[in-house]
Amino acid sequence: MIGRPVIANVRKEIQDFYRQRLGEDFDKLNIIAVFNLINNAAFFAERDDVYIFTIEGCVKNFDKTVFCFRPFEPEIRQESFLIWKKQEPRNRCLIRFLEEIKNTFQA
Repeated sequence: MIGRPVIANVRKEIQDFYRQRLGEDFDKLNIIAVFNLINNAAFFAERDDVYIFTIEGCVKNFDKTVFCFRPFEPEIRQESFLIWKKQEPRNRCLIRFLEEIKNTFQA
């Protein structure tokens, strides 16, 4: 991947995460653009020979004949958290959403 054009996430925290995991190789990447929404990056990747650094779930809705996801080797993992205000009134929609999240991610 070194030398190939890469589109990376605009957020410094995400770039720092990759920099920690990839070490010196991160600074050797040819980052030609940054994105804040995967759809913006996908627009360019569809037309040009570029790579996008993103998480696996972001590409599942894209055309698999055009895009593919290849994880890093060794695999890079990152934890995510869902946070909401304590003591806030919860409507039916939020309650249902939280139930769905719990059901999806129960171990």
